[in-house]
Amino acid sequence: MNKAVLLVAGTVLALSSTVTTQPYATSLEQDKKALVQAIHAFGMKLYDQVGATGGNSCLSPASVSMAMLMSLMGARGETAAEMIAVLGLKEHAPRRGRSQAGMGWSPDRVQRALGALLKDLNAPSEKSELHVVNDMWGQQGYGFLPDYVQRLAESGASLRELDFANAPERARQTINDYIAKQTRGRITNLLEPGSVTPIVRQVLTNAVYFKARWESEFSARGTKPRPFTLAGGEQVMAPTMRQRDDFWYGETEDLQILRMGYDESRLEMVILLPRPGRDLGVARRALEPDALAAWMKTAQYREVVVSLPRFEFESRFCLRSALEKMGMSRAFDPERSDFTGINGGVEPFPMSDLIHKAFLKIDETGTEAAAATGELKCGAAIHDNPPPPAVFTADRPFLLAIRDPHSGLLLFVGKVVDPRS
Repeated sequence: MNKAVLLVAGTVLALSSTVTTQPYATSLEQDKKALVQAIHAFGMKLYDQVGATGGNSCLSPASVSMAMLMSLMGARGETAAEMIAVLGLKEHAPRRGRSQAGMGWSPDRVQRALGALLKDLNAPSEKSELHVVNDMWGQQGYGFLPDYVQRLAESGASLRELDFANAPERARQTINDYIAKQTRGRITNLLEPGSVTPIVRQVLTNAVYFKARWESEFSARGTKPRPFTLAGGEQVMAPTMRQRDDFWYGETEDLQILRMGYDESRLEMVILLPRPGRDLGVARRALEPDALAAWMKTAQYREVVVSLPRFEFESRFCLRSALEKMGMSRAFDPERSDFTGINGGVEPFPMSDLIHKAFLKIDETGTEAAAATGELKCGAAIHDNPPPPAVFTADRPFLLAIRDPHSGLLLFVGKVVDPRS
């Protein structure tokens, strides 16, 4: 019987043994930058698969990447190679010191880079909260390889034992309760009834929670029902906030981009609003790493009249099909998957799915966002005469990103097509 591994968004700080260890040829900052670029590129490709169509959507590229990386550390052979490619690690590798197999991503290098990134994300703040946690839930008494368990522990993951074999429903509820607690009640029932069975041997979890107040808050008195035009042309009324203040702002004939900061937080929200008559494709292309970096360099700090709908929604995705289409099929195949770095090959250990759930809330005071993922294995411009204020009216579908402008990490990406939903 094939045993299963349930991976609920985790963080890995090492790669599989298919990557050869070698002396560091790049600095820690260079490695961290390359890893962040890989997460961004992977996240946008994943968005194209699951978030580009349909209604409102939100996902966390960082959370999904962390889950897959945590599993990757036990992958071997072609399974590891496919995961490395899909995660963008092969394309966005350190510029020097590359090995042919791992493109420079030795286990130590990944551990150092991701460990430093997580330390940055979890830095304390008095006025905002960003919380990222990683955990391994293992079957009691199962023979996980000591090297794998040690690497998980060194990455900062807490090790917890559950009895999936004899009490799968109790184990599922324990994990769900834990994820709900870590996300302040915003991600509930991540694992649905029946998703955890007696053949599950391991669950790797990651939870991301973010809450912060705007650097420049909206006044509740300014929020009124205002028209919002849906993609099909229908006009509806949505509660819309309004304020006038200084922001980083950029525009072209096709697109407007607004950067909104949070009070004493390292993160910011970037809103990408297509001009009337343009579709969301122009906003999607502007979210590519190089394109977004170019936008950030050309944005001006100026007065802007901002109108933004207030909204709250959540998204849930089962990502197996999307990942297979992106080129990661072996990990889900009982006959071809190779996770012998986890259990030594004593039995087949394929993934069965990867489940991701995200929550996003925007109101007058700020932003609240949370995410968890589950994978089942068995410069300001100065003007003498300031220009008139720019007008940024988000009264039609738009994209948004919550990111770290210092590292470039893409934490959340969202699409708003109907703020009433």
